[in-house]
Amino acid sequence: MKHLASLLILIFALTFASNAYPKVVPDSETSYDREKGEKKVHGQRFSIAEDRRIEATGKYFEPEGLDKYFGRKMDKVLGVIEALSSRLALIEKKLAEVETSLSEVSNKIDAIPEEVETYRNTPMQPDQGGMPEVEFMSPVESTE
Repeated sequence: MKHLASLLILIFALTFASNAYPKVVPDSETSYDREKGEKKVHGQRFSIAEDRRIEATGKYFEPEGLDKYFGRKMDKVLGVIEALSSRLALIEKKLAEVETSLSEVSNKIDAIPEEVETYRNTPMQPDQGGMPEVEFMSPVESTE
């Protein structure tokens, strides 16, 4: 008799435990009317968002809890934020490289006037492989 009672309790507990946790109804078993904003499952209608799931607990159907629904929504938002953060980090790295290159170019440009002045003040001799100094003649006046 004790064994029979234990067996019945075990069967009851397993039956209750299997029905205690809701199971999500697949979208193939649901339909959504956008005009009315209703989701229909096995003849029952629910005025809920299209992406909100229906859960079956035993023989009862009900919309998933708002905590689960908003949890899924927030997980998606956090995924987008993480993707944007990684892209932003990559952009910041490339920007730092561009700033470094720009700084190097700017330093070279700043050095050009000094090099030109040094070139102007240094006379070049033909025997040093430089350009010979050329004297420019004044324009010829016409005798008309």
